[in-house]
Amino acid sequence: MTLPLIDSTFDTTLARLFDLAKANHTKVDLGITEFKDHVAPIVLRCRGLSLSAAARSPAGLVCELNTGDLFLSAACTLGRETAWERLRALYHAPISDTFSYFNRSTQSAGCLADSLISDLYLPDRSGRSRIASYDGRSSLATWLRTIVKNRHINETAKGKYETCSSEVAIEPRDEQAVARMERSLYRSRYKNLLEEALTEACGNLAEAERQLLLWRYDDNKRLGEVARLVGIHQSNVTRLIEKVCVRLRERVASILKNEKGLPASAVEECIICAIDELSDSIHFLEVLRKANG
Repeated sequence: MTLPLIDSTFDTTLARLFDLAKANHTKVDLGITEFKDHVAPIVLRCRGLSLSAAARSPAGLVCELNTGDLFLSAACTLGRETAWERLRALYHAPISDTFSYFNRSTQSAGCLADSLISDLYLPDRSGRSRIASYDGRSSLATWLRTIVKNRHINETAKGKYETCSSEVAIEPRDEQAVARMERSLYRSRYKNLLEEALTEACGNLAEAERQLLLWRYDDNKRLGEVARLVGIHQSNVTRLIEKVCVRLRERVASILKNEKGLPASAVEECIICAIDELSDSIHFLEVLRKANG
């Protein structure tokens, strides 16, 4: 039984996701028909992955994919130079950092990153660029990191790493450093959408809630000072702040999903960035100040 991919709901959903991806990769040359031709077979394959996936509509299935990354990989598959330039600009440094994390020096890691990107450009047995195998079920950053890890395992066993550099390997970076690197990528990818959602969410807070956060994070007031200003016991201040932050996070997620049309995977990436914004961000405080007049 063939999945009816060509229907108005699927086309409308895909067009919306295409517009979001195009806005993020403005210089990448890819048309909506080319995007659909690349994504539709992937949606068809995803149908058979599980019983729950089989019950979903094509429109629902495509929303589960990282379509922004698929946009870039589709253009790369078609050999668009602007797409490969964009891929290199976004991922060369993270790939190099990941190689460094697994074992190698900075100089060798850069060489290995160049080699990996070149390999992705080369055709596989089907004649398509190897990047065509990316199916969007994970982020492109995660997919690339898995390739680096597998390559490290294979090449270490073969003793081939010395072709790029004979320098002594540096100490591997910790997982938190790699996580910060990936969050930086997510932030650049969804920066504008996140800022719009955060601005709207802050504006929807009650004035007293915004003032509470400003006292604590902008004025750096102690819990006791905030408690006296709010008129509650000090032990309740932290709980109250956490409650406001949870509401803010839920509102940001709702805006990204329902108003901006992001798939669940992209919303989660934005939420990771939003947590960073809430914990340590001048921009977040500026948003609160503006919302509070």
